[in-house]
Amino acid sequence: MTGEIVSPWCLKLLRAAGEWSREELSEATGASTQALRDWEDGKEPLSRATLEGLVAALHLTEEDTVTLGAAMPRARPWRSSGSDLSAAEMSAIEHLAAQVGRELQSELLARSPAGRPSSDALPSGSLPGLAGIVRSAWGRYFLGMLVQEGEEWEAVWHPRPEDRVEGEELWSRLERFPARERLLLVDASPEFSHWSLCERICLQSAELAEEDLRQAHGLAELALRIATRVPGEDDWRARLKGFALAHLGNVRQAQGDLDGAAEALREARRLWDAGASGDPGLLDGSILPFFEMCLFGDEESPGESAGR
Repeated sequence: MTGEIVSPWCLKLLRAAGEWSREELSEATGASTQALRDWEDGKEPLSRATLEGLVAALHLTEEDTVTLGAAMPRARPWRSSGSDLSAAEMSAIEHLAAQVGRELQSELLARSPAGRPSSDALPSGSLPGLAGIVRSAWGRYFLGMLVQEGEEWEAVWHPRPEDRVEGEELWSRLERFPARERLLLVDASPEFSHWSLCERICLQSAELAEEDLRQAHGLAELALRIATRVPGEDDWRARLKGFALAHLGNVRQAQGDLDGAAEALREARRLWDAGASGDPGLLDGSILPFFEMCLFGDEESPGESAGR
């Protein structure tokens, strides 16, 4: 097959946004249910031309595009700030986000490739074109959103060692802010919901555990907060949360809170083991056993108990 190949997530997202079964999408587009299944499962490559044909067959209007765009699941969604934030905190979030070079977006379609097109800038009606090319201007716009978001899902669903470069860059931007402002930024800006940033902050917490317990504790809690927001599979998120909790337990032990440390490490062990299938071998598996040995000593650690 020639031509650009796009992520199977594009088709998954299309069905999710429209809440269509394969049978329903098959009826609307003319593609067989087996072909749709093979494309989604990655058994057959999904070309951009094929995806264009599917979107073109839907004959999307402006209203359809806005509705589907708003319903499309985001790999890195812009999170709601929540009603518990004061006006002053909201202002601080906006100011901080601007400082790190990211403007907070509230529009549901803000993650489109070039921003939502203006109605008066688009030709009305259908546009001439060859078969397989999206004729509707709104259809082409939606196709761009679909391809970009599919790439986002592909990236977050398959974490890779090279992601650590981005984690370092994110930490270099985040570390210059005080602890409370870091929390605000993590809550407000989904770009910080990154697994390698969580890992980097955990390691920073471990380094500071013997020098600055207060900062080490804050970093471990920040890492845990990030872990709960990282997109991807539930098992991968559980593994990250276990990794972060292990570092929180380490700091609590250094603070003399042995009961709190034991509680954190037991929960870390549960999450770490539960998420084993989601980790492609990226996280250091020696850290949690080491923290367990430091706390429990000669006693049977949760990890040893689970292995029996």
